Amino acid sequence: MLGHRINGKRLGIIGMGSIGQAIARRAKAFGMSIHYHNRKAVHPSTEAELEATYWENVEQMLPVWILFR
Repeated sequence: MLGHRINGKRLGIIGMGSIGQAIARRAKAFGMSIHYHNRKAVHPSTEAELEATYWENVEQMLPVWILFR
């Protein structure tokens, strides 16, 4: 069976509500790095648990996320 390895890849999440956080937890379990945009940063303990990087706006997040895949 062929597939793509996702370990070490970056995941950009727009909206870090309960669904975004659930996706981030699953992605972290696969070894992905988490980058997210939300109206405000999540609680520092959640951000530390997910090892997530907060971006204040999507325009900042996307170019970095695309260039350094």
